[in-house]
Amino acid sequence: MLRLNTDRMPPMPQQERACLARIQHQFRRLQAAWARAAARLLLDGRYSQTCTNAKALSPLLDDMSLSYWIDRTPKPVLRGHDTEQFVSLSHQDELAMAVHGNAPVGCDIVGDVPVDSSFMKANFSIKEQEWVNDSGSPVSRRYRIRYLWGLKEALFKATSLTTEVFNPQKIDLFITNQRNNSSCFLDECCCRYRDRLWDVSVRHLNSFLIIIVTENIHDSATHI
Repeated sequence: MLRLNTDRMPPMPQQERACLARIQHQFRRLQAAWARAAARLLLDGRYSQTCTNAKALSPLLDDMSLSYWIDRTPKPVLRGHDTEQFVSLSHQDELAMAVHGNAPVGCDIVGDVPVDSSFMKANFSIKEQEWVNDSGSPVSRRYRIRYLWGLKEALFKATSLTTEVFNPQKIDLFITNQRNNSSCFLDECCCRYRDRLWDVSVRHLNSFLIIIVTENIHDSATHI
């Protein structure tokens, strides 16, 4: 997790800098750049101790999905190791983060989202809306809306093809409480999407929710 330096861009290869220049909005360009910086910092710390030649790591990081945020590539992959390392990036306001693992992974930093019924109808299924409205209090209702929104964003990043466009209505979730197999929300839970089971982790940072999904496969590991 990084806090953006709004005064400058982080160091990056010239080709990637040129790619990011296509983002016209200056702050969005900064967000995307610092999310990549978070990924490089994370991966450098993860692999620098095991890499026989420290300089050999840089080309791997420089090749990491230069088209991310440009050509709608939601799941960059770092190659060149014994197993593929899946990478996911997110940014919100002045925060940027990256996660990676040896299974498909997605993340999202959730800030404020609309809580009105029109927003829910546009983005949530009937069952999801019922789950939100059954929350019991306005605070819980708002929390569940933010949770669902972030979960859909994270799952899209973990599973989508390059040509797909984010459509929350098409991400129809079934949320499972790991303790008693009910549909009640817990911070640590799982969900089923596209016939695959996903572990869901929710963390709190000030007013933000940090949502991370990892495909539930044998020996999968996720690092932040």
